[in-house]
Formats: sequence, C-alpha cells, structure tokens
Amino acid sequence: MLVGLWALLFGLAVVTWPISSFSRRNDDHPTGQRLASLLVLLSGLLPCYFFWQFYPFLSGSVGEVVSTHLAELPRILWAPTAFGFLVIVQLVYLYRAWSGGYWWPSRRLHYSLLCFAQAGLPWAFWYWSMMSPQVLAFIKP
Repeated sequence: MLVGLWALLFGLAVVTWPISSFSRRNDDHPTGQRLASLLVLLSGLLPCYFFWQFYPFLSGSVGEVVSTHLAELPRILWAPTAFGFLVIVQLVYLYRAWSGGYWWPSRRLHYSLLCFAQAGLPWAFWYWSMMSPQVLAFIKP
C-alpha cells in the first residue's frame, strides 16, 4: 500500500509539476526551490529503477533468475541505500519549503505528502532486507 501511495504521488508530481511551474513562471523563485523540485523528481527515479531491475527476481523461475540475474543483485541493492540518503536531504528541503515559502500552498502540501511517502520507502526496503548487505549489517541488530 505504501508503494502504491508513493507511486500515485510521484506520478502526480511528474505530470502536474511541469504544468503548474509553467503557469507560474513569472513568480519570484526563492533560492533552492528549483533544486528541491529536481531533487524530489530525481530521487523518485531511484525506486523506479530499483523496481524495474528487481522485477525479474519476482517474475522468473528460480533457475532462470540464478543463472542470469544473480550477479546483478549486489549492484541493484545499492539503489535503495542511495535513495535513503536522498530522503534525508529532502526532509531538509521540506523544512525549507514551509519556512522559506517555496511554491504555493497546494504544491507545498503535495511536496510534503510525497516526501513523507518517500520517507516510508526506506523503512519498507529495510524491513524486507532489500538494501545492500553492508548497510543492513550496520543498521539491523
């Protein structure tokens, strides 16, 4: 359910943010506003990349997965780890969005919901042990 909520919010951001930015192109833009938008959109691509790369592990037979995709697994598992670090940076920008007056209220609310949904994804990756083994050994008891 968390992944579905994240996918919905991220999809809405990809579709509506460029349109709303174009309609408000003459407004003043505080420093960091465009970087925050770019950061949330680029960090949203990391879970998409992860799920796209991880799909063969779920859909193929065990023999096929082991023979063709197992060598790629350690590389794939670093994407959720990098995503976790980007979420921390996004939470800083979330504070700046509300205190610094980024965007208009409806976009700030959407940004907040998307950041909180993205903050839940690293927990899901950790819970299902879908992170790099080195990171899991460090954070799991």
